[in-house]
Amino acid sequence: MNKRVIGMTTAGTLAATAALAFTAGPAQAATCNASAGSSCVKVINYASDVQSINVGPCKDIGGHLIPSNQEFADLTVASTGAPFLLTYSTVHCPKRGQNSKSVSWSAPDADNFRTVTIR
Repeated sequence: MNKRVIGMTTAGTLAATAALAFTAGPAQAATCNASAGSSCVKVINYASDVQSINVGPCKDIGGHLIPSNQEFADLTVASTGAPFLLTYSTVHCPKRGQNSKSVSWSAPDADNFRTVTIR
């Protein structure tokens, strides 16, 4: 009788776990709360030798994931113009790792993110 109770408990636990796995949705996208005249930054990186960027604060972007697509709700730039951006071949933006990659900026999207594309 003990084996039957344990078997039923295990089956119930597995069913509950499976239900949770199917009801869990995708991760939430970052929410941009930039002040007026500013936008948050979305980075699309096609350059395998870019590991970090600097647009004010340094951000590691992991160049090993090509192309990478990351949103930074805590990194803001002007909503217009071409913000100054430095690229680095190493993490943490050390001066010795600075490289010059081609970048282009988009206008803010509906969620107030400006996309910078690195090639």
